[in-house]
Amino acid sequence: MTMGTNGQLQPRSSKAGRDTIIWALGGVLFALVGAASLIKADAWYLIMGSCMMLIAAALFVARAIISMRRDDYATSE
Repeated sequence: MTMGTNGQLQPRSSKAGRDTIIWALGGVLFALVGAASLIKADAWYLIMGSCMMLIAAALFVARAIISMRRDDYATSE
């Protein structure tokens, strides 16, 4: 449920739920790959690549939170 513009609870649209799941799965996958590759990294460029994947994971999770909080029924954007 999401809070509507009139202060009443409204159901989430299926698009908002789908977007949230896609962004969250992307964040989880990037976090797993970034953490696994960081464990095996021995050169500076491998460590930087792993850190970039972990940063991308954080951005994907942040985007998932934003899409979860989005109100599709709002009149202004």
